[in-house]
Amino acid sequence: MEDTFHKAILKQGKCDACYLDNGTQYTTNQLHTALARLGIRVLHAKPRACQSKGKIEKFHQKVDRFIAEVRVAKVHSLEELNQKWKCFLEQDYQKEAHDGIYEYYESHGVKVPAEGISPMREFNRDTRGLIFLDATVVSEAFLHHETRKLDNAGFFSFGDVKYEASTALANAEVEIAYDPMNTETIKVVYQDMKPIMAHRVSIGAFCDKTVDVPVGMTDKIPETSRFLDALEKKYKEDHRLIANALSFGDYGKAGGSHV
Repeated sequence: MEDTFHKAILKQGKCDACYLDNGTQYTTNQLHTALARLGIRVLHAKPRACQSKGKIEKFHQKVDRFIAEVRVAKVHSLEELNQKWKCFLEQDYQKEAHDGIYEYYESHGVKVPAEGISPMREFNRDTRGLIFLDATVVSEAFLHHETRKLDNAGFFSFGDVKYEASTALANAEVEIAYDPMNTETIKVVYQDMKPIMAHRVSIGAFCDKTVDVPVGMTDKIPETSRFLDALEKKYKEDHRLIANALSFGDYGKAGGSHV
């Protein structure tokens, strides 16, 4: 849900408020905090008030219609599916007269055109300009925050993975900020210090905890003899050198005294 809001705000701009259900995915502190950082109010429908959520339920019916059409079209890729959804959304749903908009204006005594008002037409009637936020600001707002205590070497654990912060912060309790969709790097914040970007600790081949056991110490039957392979390699190398020496010797004899 957070990732959906993140992408929607970057693409469509900042909204004034969000009207949400009371499901657990809509009531998390993380989502409320992220939207509050961007100046977006969060409004929730009353419990068991089905009429307050009729608009989204009607939209779901439109989605079901699209799915039925897609099955007939035999879509073969996600890219093709997204393209057909975009066409359906912009050419059908957004341009079709909306009963909810009609009822809203009718309840306020406003005369509505006979052909009705489509979502796109209603959107275009709003004279306020769209507010687009910097991508960095939006990303910062959706970061998750936790506390960690660094060890003696300035490392900390996150999701069973070790991250390296800085030895200067050894044994300190710090705040970490991360994007749950990308944990390659994690921001480490400590008091007034400049934030540090911690990276995953990469254990090289020479630091591997599991040591390779020689084949001779196992029950595995070798596929070849390393001793004979080495002798054969040396044999070929010696004969290559001899062949080169013979070829140069022949060249000297053929050239006579003019070599």
